[in-house]
Amino acid sequence: MNNPRLRTTLVILGIAVAAVWLLHYAWSLVTQFGSVVVTLLLAWIIHLAALRPVTFLRRLRLPRVVAASIVYVWFGAAIGVICFYFLPPLFAQLAEAVTSFSELVTEIPDVLGNLRLHLIEVGVPPAQIDQFLEAASTWLLTFAENLGSGILGQTGTLLSGLVLALITLVISFNILISWDAVVSRTRLAMPDNWRQSFDRGLAQIERTFAGWLQGQVVTSAIYAGVVIAAMAVAGVPFGILLGVSAGLLMCLPLIGNAYGVLAPAIVAGATRLELALWVGVPLLVVVLVIENVLKPRVMGSSIGVSPMVVIVSVIGGGVAAGFWGIVFAIPIGALLWSFARWGASEFLEVRRAASAAPTASTDGPATPVAPEPIATSERVGG
Repeated sequence: MNNPRLRTTLVILGIAVAAVWLLHYAWSLVTQFGSVVVTLLLAWIIHLAALRPVTFLRRLRLPRVVAASIVYVWFGAAIGVICFYFLPPLFAQLAEAVTSFSELVTEIPDVLGNLRLHLIEVGVPPAQIDQFLEAASTWLLTFAENLGSGILGQTGTLLSGLVLALITLVISFNILISWDAVVSRTRLAMPDNWRQSFDRGLAQIERTFAGWLQGQVVTSAIYAGVVIAAMAVAGVPFGILLGVSAGLLMCLPLIGNAYGVLAPAIVAGATRLELALWVGVPLLVVVLVIENVLKPRVMGSSIGVSPMVVIVSVIGGGVAAGFWGIVFAIPIGALLWSFARWGASEFLEVRRAASAAPTASTDGPATPVAPEPIATSERVGG
């Protein structure tokens, strides 16, 4: 093979194929330990959020372990207060929701029977009515039973989630204690010309994920409170259940926003039809304010990407990793977009430097110019 260009092309294609195969193999390994990977990722993100208060306490000459312990005790106390005040009414509303769905299941045959009589009076053939009602009855019964069992199942999921949150805090605390030492050893093991790029990349990662977590926590808490208050003012049941679920789902781009408006509006409309507008429209305004005013201010420029990058990240994350891929789609997509722009700028800078080098060499070295002699009067100051 005497063609250098063809040989280079084949080598690049071989490297690309090998990289794709290795990524696929690595992803298959990661998916087998999905819960462990998610726990470690959450612990690392929480550690990034704790860096600022720990740094502030270190300025007061507190040891790192003491400063980290104070911050994480505060985190644990906040979780304890939330559990103490919100879990009892949340479980009460879950039980009430299960009871309501059980009553709905028993009322479905009567509702369908009344609908059959009304359709016969209108003139619809009974054979078509029976066929339609049989299919509708089967679907409604299955839906109500699955929804009720799903609500009961989420109770166990919520309790296991609390245990996982405590484990995540413990792991995050240990990461925070050893983070500086790990970064220093990694930095010292690198060549000198790599360290500046490593520092910039690490700072970008920390800024992106810490800003994302800060924005998610603040906006989710605010929206959960708004939903609970709106349902209480409207006199609609299940306010805490809807508020907590809407706040948690705010971490899902686009999907969480739609649920946070539609679910309270549907429940309010089931109580009284006009309440759907009185609840849904204000919540829609709040969602728009959060997404367009509050989130950019809270997150700052750390997640400054275009809507197209957000949409592509959400779709790609959902296809690649399901639910957790959608949850972490925005920060990971923003990070990849930032690194892609940085890599492109570095590549263009290298190309410009390489193209400018031959021009500078052909011009030859500049001829030194001898300095003009200084007059005697100027030397002596006279």
